[in-house]
Amino acid sequence: LVRRNYSVGLDYVLTLNPSTFLRFTVGYNRFISGSLQNATQLSFSPATLGLPSYLSERAGNFQSLPLIDFSDYSDISRGYPGFTRVSVGTTAGELSKTFSRHTLRFGYDLRQNYRASFGPGNSSGRFAFNNNFTRLSDDANRQPAANIGLEWAAFMLGVPSTVEISTNDSLYLTNPFAGGYVQDDWRVNTKLTLNLGFRYEWEGGFRERFNRGIAQFDPTIELPIEAAAETAYAAIYAAEIARDPQTRLLPPSQFDVRGGTRYLGADGYPRSLNNAKPAYMPRVGFAYQINDKTVLRGGYGLFYDTNNVLNTGLNQTGFSRGTSPTITNNAGLTFNNSNLGTDRCRGSNTANCQTIFSDPFPVRSDGTRFIEPFGNRLGILARAGRGFDSFNRDWERSRQQRWRIGIQRELTKNLMVEVAYLGSYTDNMGQTAGETDQNDDQIGIRLDALPRQYWTTGLIRNDANATFLSATMTNPFRLQNFGVLRTQNPLVYEDFESNGFFTNNNISRDRLLRPFPLYPGLNLVRIPDVTLKYHHAEASVTQRLARGATFTASYQWASSQVRDLRENEFDIDTIYRQNPNYRPHSFRANGVLELPFGEGRRFLSGGGFLSKLVSNWQVSPIYFLQSGRVYGGFGNWFYYGNDLRDLKLPDKERTREKWFKWRLLPGTRRDYRANTAANPNARAEYEARIRQIVPPEIIQAMHAQGNTCGESRRERCTYETVIPTDFQPAGFHVRVFPTRLNWLRSDIMTQVDVNIQRTFPITENVRLEFKTDFINALNSVQWDTPNTDINSTNFGSVTQQWNTPRWIQFQFRLTF
Repeated sequence: LVRRNYSVGLDYVLTLNPSTFLRFTVGYNRFISGSLQNATQLSFSPATLGLPSYLSERAGNFQSLPLIDFSDYSDISRGYPGFTRVSVGTTAGELSKTFSRHTLRFGYDLRQNYRASFGPGNSSGRFAFNNNFTRLSDDANRQPAANIGLEWAAFMLGVPSTVEISTNDSLYLTNPFAGGYVQDDWRVNTKLTLNLGFRYEWEGGFRERFNRGIAQFDPTIELPIEAAAETAYAAIYAAEIARDPQTRLLPPSQFDVRGGTRYLGADGYPRSLNNAKPAYMPRVGFAYQINDKTVLRGGYGLFYDTNNVLNTGLNQTGFSRGTSPTITNNAGLTFNNSNLGTDRCRGSNTANCQTIFSDPFPVRSDGTRFIEPFGNRLGILARAGRGFDSFNRDWERSRQQRWRIGIQRELTKNLMVEVAYLGSYTDNMGQTAGETDQNDDQIGIRLDALPRQYWTTGLIRNDANATFLSATMTNPFRLQNFGVLRTQNPLVYEDFESNGFFTNNNISRDRLLRPFPLYPGLNLVRIPDVTLKYHHAEASVTQRLARGATFTASYQWASSQVRDLRENEFDIDTIYRQNPNYRPHSFRANGVLELPFGEGRRFLSGGGFLSKLVSNWQVSPIYFLQSGRVYGGFGNWFYYGNDLRDLKLPDKERTREKWFKWRLLPGTRRDYRANTAANPNARAEYEARIRQIVPPEIIQAMHAQGNTCGESRRERCTYETVIPTDFQPAGFHVRVFPTRLNWLRSDIMTQVDVNIQRTFPITENVRLEFKTDFINALNSVQWDTPNTDINSTNFGSVTQQWNTPRWIQFQFRLTF
């Protein structure tokens, strides 16, 4: 693993006159991350191992020991490692001018961001081995076989299960940035000071140097397979309507196969991935001295985040591709491009045997050995049959408004208090699909979301609807329906041949009910609809004591909600929920104490070695106490109580085994045991709990709906037959349980840290500083959040510690 950072900077300050200064800076920073092959791996090439020389020629500058990939044994070598280089070049300047009661500053800031990455992958080849061709039977259930030994035998025989080589392209993204600002520090009078500022920024869109990437999904594009797919679907619909006149399939007139992808800079599309965005940022602050002991301070500012290439990549479908020839067409009876299994090989004691290693990538029908990447030639069908996260071209920069006002008062000569309020409102945050807690639904807008009318609602499981939607039907996108592509667009046809979406004969019914059925998992990401609200009040007191000692105590109250969740895939708007990154209450106390030993102190002040040794020691203890974290990860659970607050246990009753009232959730399996011959009453505890928390009308409604219950899924639903699964939503059920509850929080934090330090003067100009930090000095334990997997036997219990145990660090610093 490699992490390297290189930086260089030049700073020039010019004094034009006593009140005017000019400053210029130029800098360049590069961060490299990746990994390196070891010397042994680099000392070999495919040719030196006896493999064909064309493999070494194909690998070029990225030759190494080919990857021998086992299932159970440790692999030999690995793919050639890649790297990512992110760089920023900057130039900035500032003019500072002081006159009268003003200090004015004008400045500019220019940057160019770069992101370069390349991963050669299996550039020297990958040979995977398992027991496919060395076990006794193809029926692994009837004749199970381990990989140990058998995959080694396959290696010794030269019969890999997979042979593959990578042909990968690189990525080079850039985007520019420019900014300018003006700021005035204005001392209006002896009591009032103002700070006024304005900043303007412009951030350009992403560009790939050679347009190697897909930009966005265009829902209006007409596809060359559109008519054939819709004709095939019409036939499927006719057969379904004949079988079931009440079918919920879409009529052919509503089955729309439009929509395709756009490559950067192709077919008139812009070269940039996203639009350039300006930002206007006013700022104002003030300090007003009410009297000689009281000061009022406040301020407001508008800030923008940066959208740059340093942390964002690009979909490069078509620019990297692998070659993986077929090993066998008959499950190992014979092997392609090998005479293993022939009489000539068997009768020669291997002397006349030709293994797959002899020519792992034979010449193909087109006269080449390797499949070359498509580049952008797949065009509008590049992501057909695949999921795709389409980048929002109008990606906004996240914006935060922040304000604070506080009053500071000196009560006595050595006692000061401060009370303050601060808040912020952040919007235009654009998160990608999947940036959520465990079990939360995606944040990005799902363009192929199944419409709401097909989803189950309510608090009763509906297996029939889930079965209907997940059942398979004839696939209208079968490759045989698109024979015209073989001649009109052979590259697309070749791509479809390796895509199971087009080679499978069947497709799930819900896929045919969705918009854009050709794209399983189509999302629009970087949508600026995430909002965060934060409010914070604090009070602090600082007491200066005798002999340099200081004591400070502060209390903070906070409230924060974030609107970042679409509860269901068909939802358009996000909803507010608790922000997991704040704590409602926080208390901190810290002090700085100089120990009363040594010269000028109360004890051991008589001089001498011992007096010097114990002099000038300083101890700084810090005490923390704060609320626990709100935890998420709640699945979609059925709850039949009246108030979700009933799930909370009083703090004094919480234990690691029972952090909240999990027994109120009928879907948990924690206490469920099926009856057996040895224990015919095993489920008695679970059944008694269900009778207490599930109303009889729910059981009756389950039966009236036609549900069947029990382990066999064939029994009538009664208290005597239900199991936890019967109280868990089946597939395609709208969310009926929140993802977070503010009153369900993890363990509180209570911790003491201690810092001890001392400076030892060696000579007049040389001194040694010594520091010791005791982190979590009392070794306090803060427990992690509880298990929220409703099917786990640990559901509702805490299984691990959150904070770190006590640790001590020492620091020495020599100053000269």
